[in-house]
Amino acid sequence: MKTSENGLAIITHYESLHDGDLTKIGLQPKVDPVGIWTVGWGHALRTPRGSWIKDFADIERYHPGMLAIDENKADELLQSDLLPVENWLNIQESLNQNEFDALVSFAFNCGLSALENSTLWRRIKASADAPMITDAFLMWNKAGGKVLNGLTFRRKTEAMLFNNNKLVFYN
Repeated sequence: MKTSENGLAIITHYESLHDGDLTKIGLQPKVDPVGIWTVGWGHALRTPRGSWIKDFADIERYHPGMLAIDENKADELLQSDLLPVENWLNIQESLNQNEFDALVSFAFNCGLSALENSTLWRRIKASADAPMITDAFLMWNKAGGKVLNGLTFRRKTEAMLFNNNKLVFYN
């Protein structure tokens, strides 16, 4: 199974593509709420050893080609970021397309290991009811220990798609 238009719609709705600086050509890296540098549709930048880049100088050192990308490159990075999530989900539980899409969005944002070790995943595997699944999605609305409205909206959107096959944006 591949991420459908609904799954991509969630990701692209809640991930900011443009950095807001219209004086520079291209899409420049930006810092997320926990200090990780990202580019494009939330592509997190890492050092060669795999740690998150948290200093702009490290972008220049390790990823000079990411200092200004175009939308085609952003889309390409998104597709490459989704592939491991899609592959992992495809060997797990049998999911329908809306469940798959909601979980791809969740894992893209929180990380695949976060999904794999989450209460959300345990409840899905246990066939929990929709309110319990929604509650488990909403456990993941914090960054740096602070509740972020954007994450609450995203988790509600993912839960609605997962449980009801309805794409609803809450912001």
